[in-house]
Amino acid sequence: MEYFECIANDGHVVHGLISGDLLTCDVVVLHSHGFGGDFIKNRFVRHMHGRFPESGVAFASINHRLSGYVVEEYSEAGAAYHGASISNPELALLDLDAAVSFLGQRCNKLVVQGHSFGTNILREYLVRSSATNDAIFLGPSDSSWLYKEWRRGRDPRVARDCGSEAVLFDLFGISVGGAEYSIPICRRSLNELINGRVFSAWSRVGQAIGNRALIVQGGGDQISIGGLTESVANFRKWLPRSEVVRIPEAGHVFGGVESELAEVIIKWIQVGVLGDH
Repeated sequence: MEYFECIANDGHVVHGLISGDLLTCDVVVLHSHGFGGDFIKNRFVRHMHGRFPESGVAFASINHRLSGYVVEEYSEAGAAYHGASISNPELALLDLDAAVSFLGQRCNKLVVQGHSFGTNILREYLVRSSATNDAIFLGPSDSSWLYKEWRRGRDPRVARDCGSEAVLFDLFGISVGGAEYSIPICRRSLNELINGRVFSAWSRVGQAIGNRALIVQGGGDQISIGGLTESVANFRKWLPRSEVVRIPEAGHVFGGVESELAEVIIKWIQVGVLGDH
């Protein structure tokens, strides 16, 4: 595993990790994490860093600007702060674009992958850029539906007197099935989040894109299998060239089925992606 970095159009440094040799691997998979996540902590990401190169597929993962919740970036010029609690999700599109450009110039075939809210970022990126990369969506979720479920029974005026930059724990979160937790965010970022197109990427049956795609959901994932993303038919509308796989025993982070998830993706790459060569 090696570290790399690339520069977004606005000057932000995107940090990444890559496993596998770009010169000998026919395919590189580039992974984009979810809201507040990062490029290594999720167990299935670590498994892919080890397993994919064994099958001739390099694996890269990046930190975009929704990494962590409040993260300091220190340099000789001073300190800057980003993270899911305070950053506009639109900026994550710039970070993904930088990584796609950086790796795309250095490999034969680049497949883009996202998990959870990382699939929102990825889908919106593909819509706007018209990039033709094959794509993998892990645990895509109807964010607008999830937010409505969170707000159900809660006071919409909560914390109304707090400043727009104050990070609060009662504005946003997850409340579906057995999943119940708050997500820290400031009012300004929440408004940017819920009113942006990245947030509603899976909450509207809008523009279809022609990328070949693999969609993987956990059969026990109540975050992903709800709202518009409950219906396989909707995925066919969003991505007509998609294959949908549901792993019965998996939850939202694919805990305990990391190996099965990796093998599903490797098989899809070998048949559908490398099969084109």
